[in-house]
Amino acid sequence: KLTSFSSDNCPALTELKIYRNRLTDIDLSGTTALKTLNCSNNLLVELSVANSPTLVTLNCQGCHLETLLVSGCTSLKNLYCGYNKLTSLNLFGVESLQNLNVDDNEITTMIVSGLPSLSTFVCSDNRMTTLGVRNCNALIDLVCSYNDLTTLSVEGCTNLTFVDCSYNDL
Repeated sequence: KLTSFSSDNCPALTELKIYRNRLTDIDLSGTTALKTLNCSNNLLVELSVANSPTLVTLNCQGCHLETLLVSGCTSLKNLYCGYNKLTSLNLFGVESLQNLNVDDNEITTMIVSGLPSLSTFVCSDNRMTTLGVRNCNALIDLVCSYNDLTTLSVEGCTNLTFVDCSYNDL
């Protein structure tokens, strides 16, 4: 199985599937056209796809990630980063995001705001005590069960039709 991957000088690469390996390092510096990256189920501790303007879908679930950098991914619509060890996630500059899954991490507080296209947000099985979701007008489904929530604030989410906040301290 692969332990490292480098795509240096691969500017035409648009889809990369390198899941279920033993990768500890991924170098994406030469992938300026990358739209889809599936690197799930590897041994990555950190992953940076920051400032990847063409990236639409990122699946990095089950990688043991402690750090994930996605800021500036202006085309990112689907982010699946569950089953890791993330304690926080900065979503600055990812306004196109439609589907966000951060379940089964170690996040304690999360404020999600200014994501007008976000329709599904799953953040169950974390350590959250506070969750704020603001001005996500397209949000339909919010799943935040199995946390330690004492505060849940949902403001300006005018299309919200489903909320599962069971198994919390609300």
